[in-house]
Amino acid sequence: MPVASVAFSVVKDRVNHFVENSKMLMNALDEVGKVHPFIQVAVSVFKVGIQLEITRRQNDEKVLALNSMMCDMMSALVLLKKIGSPKEQTLQIDKSTIEERLQERMGLIIESIKSCAKLCDSYQRRHVAVKFFTSIKWQQKFTGVAEQFADHQNAIQSDLQIYISVEITNTNEILRTLGKNVTSMMEMVFDRMQSPKERELANFVQSKGGVTTSPDDQLLKEVIRNFQQQQKEDKKSVKEDKKLVKGNPESDFPVDLSSFKEELNKEIDIVLAANGKVFERAFEAIEISQREVKGTIVHESDRVIETILAGVNHGPQERILDKDLYHIWKEMGWRGSVKASHFVMAINDYFSAKLNVAINEIQMIANESNPESPTENLKDIASIAQLAIPATPAEDLWTLRYITVNRAQPLIEALDDDGSSFITVNEVNAFTSSRPQGWSLPRWIAYWTMGFEMTTQWYYRRILRLFSLLSDSSKDVLPANRKVVSQFMHSWSIHATEDLLAGCRDVNDWDGMDWADHSIFLKFKSWVLENEGRMNKVLRTLVYYIDQDNTLNIVTGGSRPETYVMPLLYLLLERCHSVMKQAHDVVLHPEELNVLHYSISSVHSAIRDRVEKLQAIYKLQNIKKEEKLQTIFFGLHAYTFETPEKGEFWMQDPHRYDMIDEPPDDLDVPEPELFYGQQIEELDLDADSTNNTDPESPASNADQEEPGSVAQASQSLIGAWSGTYDYTLQHRSDVGLVSFLITQHSSDDRFYCSGVDTWGPFTVNGRVNGEHITFLKEYAEPRDGQNVSWLCEGLLNEERDKIFGNWGPPPSHDIESHALDGDNGDAQAEPGEQEGAAKEQHDDETVDHTPPIINIEPVAPKEGEEDMTREDCVSEAGSALTTFTDATETLTSYGSFVLYRRSVECTHCRPSDEEFKENKTRAIWRLVRNVAKYHFQTRHLTWEGIRERRDKRQMYLELWRKKSGYSDATFENTADESKWSELVRTLRPSDLHLWHRIARFKDHREIAHWYICDHCGIELKSTRILCLECSEEEFLNTVDLCSNCQTESVYRKRDNKDHKPTHQMIQLRRVVMRIEINSVMLHAKSRLKALSEKDDKHCTYCEKELPERPYWCCTQCEGASKFR
Repeated sequence: MPVASVAFSVVKDRVNHFVENSKMLMNALDEVGKVHPFIQVAVSVFKVGIQLEITRRQNDEKVLALNSMMCDMMSALVLLKKIGSPKEQTLQIDKSTIEERLQERMGLIIESIKSCAKLCDSYQRRHVAVKFFTSIKWQQKFTGVAEQFADHQNAIQSDLQIYISVEITNTNEILRTLGKNVTSMMEMVFDRMQSPKERELANFVQSKGGVTTSPDDQLLKEVIRNFQQQQKEDKKSVKEDKKLVKGNPESDFPVDLSSFKEELNKEIDIVLAANGKVFERAFEAIEISQREVKGTIVHESDRVIETILAGVNHGPQERILDKDLYHIWKEMGWRGSVKASHFVMAINDYFSAKLNVAINEIQMIANESNPESPTENLKDIASIAQLAIPATPAEDLWTLRYITVNRAQPLIEALDDDGSSFITVNEVNAFTSSRPQGWSLPRWIAYWTMGFEMTTQWYYRRILRLFSLLSDSSKDVLPANRKVVSQFMHSWSIHATEDLLAGCRDVNDWDGMDWADHSIFLKFKSWVLENEGRMNKVLRTLVYYIDQDNTLNIVTGGSRPETYVMPLLYLLLERCHSVMKQAHDVVLHPEELNVLHYSISSVHSAIRDRVEKLQAIYKLQNIKKEEKLQTIFFGLHAYTFETPEKGEFWMQDPHRYDMIDEPPDDLDVPEPELFYGQQIEELDLDADSTNNTDPESPASNADQEEPGSVAQASQSLIGAWSGTYDYTLQHRSDVGLVSFLITQHSSDDRFYCSGVDTWGPFTVNGRVNGEHITFLKEYAEPRDGQNVSWLCEGLLNEERDKIFGNWGPPPSHDIESHALDGDNGDAQAEPGEQEGAAKEQHDDETVDHTPPIINIEPVAPKEGEEDMTREDCVSEAGSALTTFTDATETLTSYGSFVLYRRSVECTHCRPSDEEFKENKTRAIWRLVRNVAKYHFQTRHLTWEGIRERRDKRQMYLELWRKKSGYSDATFENTADESKWSELVRTLRPSDLHLWHRIARFKDHREIAHWYICDHCGIELKSTRILCLECSEEEFLNTVDLCSNCQTESVYRKRDNKDHKPTHQMIQLRRVVMRIEINSVMLHAKSRLKALSEKDDKHCTYCEKELPERPYWCCTQCEGASKFR
């Protein structure tokens, strides 16, 4: 059998037992590190890398295979146990110690481990389709890291062999045996260790007759449609319309062909660089977590060693770590598991019996005691208590009051980790090992029987307080932040948190409790705050970004959601409040609050996974899952999948807990800055200097080179150019014309210019190579904090007055050396330097902010010029560009462009192709007339021109709002589409740019209410009119109208709501959370009731006396009532 096949079978076995083997290796390396401290740093980094992978719920076998090879490399260090103290092991030849010989190697190993962890983390973040079609690239990277591990292992074994006389036996022979065959084995790993989804995709591709190495556009489109269909089916299987968490590879699938191809063409180094910051934060967070639990590990190790010495062949109870639970298990004669109720009752009887014995003996001492020696009596009582209850310190005797039958259910839930109603030895050990350092077993039991409910109720009130603070803060954010804030306040994550709190039981029983001074709660509060501080410290390291399940496990330590959900949600919402307060003074990035939305969604995703497992157990036990979920963990899981019911939670005043005291923040880790930093929003109303497209203007000759260095006149491109560009792959059309003025064209065929289009001013830096032309178009203004640039490659016609070709994102190599010189540049661009446009999440859909380009018919050819359609141009350019780009790198085409050497004014005034064909003379005369009219209008200000410009602007803003997907009023017919195309074709690029900025400027200030109008069905923006009579005691099924439908009658069949325009209504112009909607309605009703008793009502604006109805009354203005 080939060496690679043998090694693969060994790797396969290691993958199947990766967790067990890696934990054993980490323990062995810890022991070696005690003797040889110089390896401890490398061991710590190795443990972080392993922890990053074993904390994932789902892991790729290829990643585990690479990590197994890393484990084999580290296992070579275990041989150091055969060598004594480093100081005693000095080589006689060069007088060097083992530490001196391996010190440099340890540094290289650390770098290799970090490279492996970063590579694996980045790989697992990619969508399965992207990984599938780019598997060769990733395989090469995996092979490179595996070869590093092989080199390190061989070097370590060679160095150690000098110091030990015995021959080194290679029990972990994978890498050293392979030698130069690592590549062969890695090919087998990527071929045979495909995930089920990869195999399913491979079968789909094969059924379409495609190949994975170079898929064509048609195959990629089929793959996109296939995954989109799968996503729709997955959504149908989920009751809640849940937004997928960002960072989840299954939700980050490219939405269109162009972005899919861009992902496939990305170099692996660019992907690694983009993931660098997120990975480094996660890596650092694991290191912090490991340092935090060192003390606990030592404490647990003492009990483990004692258990091992006792032997493990005398029954299952010998594996129980805690002494008291060990005696209980042994006395009851249980084997591997026991019913949870029986075990908890046995614990209660055990501690109750010991307590009764102690009480009886103490009573005897009290009856027979000598009054003259009270000190001796107290000593006897303490001695009896210690003997009767050896595991309970004197200061924890109070806990026995809470180990009773009445409090058995919370303890059962704490012990029964899988919800099977049976307790295993492993579950017992997990329960006792998770208790805080220094806590006795009775105190830990008392926490779960009493303290956990108190902690849940405490966080319940703190989270509600944060909700009221978020609502108050949202009123004062900058206008530019209104849309971002309103979308977050009505996001799925906030709704899920409200639903979780709505399920909490017995809330009113804890009202009036002094949380700052309650004697029992104070016994747990210090540990609760310590646990909260530990999570907050890790969160600040991660900048509060929880993008994956393993990142969540880094924060929580891998425990069950019930143990961390309340404090973690509190910390994330507290960060939301901090960001919201900053939104009063600075402009937020559109994704700033989405980062926190994704983090909160990750927490709720873990809760949903937990509940799904519990539901599966209850189904096997024939238990009604809805009733069971209402009771366990004090109702935290009641509405995970169910729609919340009307109840006291939705009727309460959200400000009722505003006075609860908050402990001070004493963390040494400062509050992080905004994830994306402060943004700048400017609306430049000045004329754009880059739009000087008149070739006769002074600018056209201002910056020309000296004679002798300028291109020949017949070859020069200097002058005004205008044209169109579009998304060929997406068939999108929403921008218009582009214009620029080439001011320099040197003798070496380089040219420079500036221009403007809808997305703003830009500069062009390009080069002509015969008939081929390449130029980089860089926008002057960043979009959503990212610089945007596009690479264009095309052809010049013989007359050199027409350029046509393709455009797309710049390649990974340096543009100057690559695209303009035609050489293969090796210099890598800085991460983010050549970023494409950002994508902004909007509710459950993605809004693409790459420049949208319009499909306008090409400008009619000049007389004597061959009539070439856009498709012909693209086809000819594509075939001709193949030779040119193959020398460098193939351009990922997003679309095509056509440019003509003529000013934008000429393009605007020129009649259509059909008019030229029908009557050329008339078309030319119309061209002259249009030019005259155009020049007159640009030089003379008339009311007619002002009205025409105003109407066009208003039409553009309305159509843009529909076209860009920011409202439900999308183009439903070709009339709007034609109107849009005609409008943008007749506008100057500078006007398009200004109006586009105005549109985005206005859009950022619109409030998104999340609800739709019950009459016309459009999404409610800015103003939400809510019927007070139809929505009484409702928080979800309210009757809502837009401002255009407030006078309409509505009958809603699903809940038999019959709304009349005579009903009392409230007009909301701010975000109102579901939890506060009832208090808002009650306040409005009380104001209306008080004002209805007034005899004289006058309009605040015109001071006229008001009729009975209708009129509006302000509910916020205090004092005198404001009527309209």
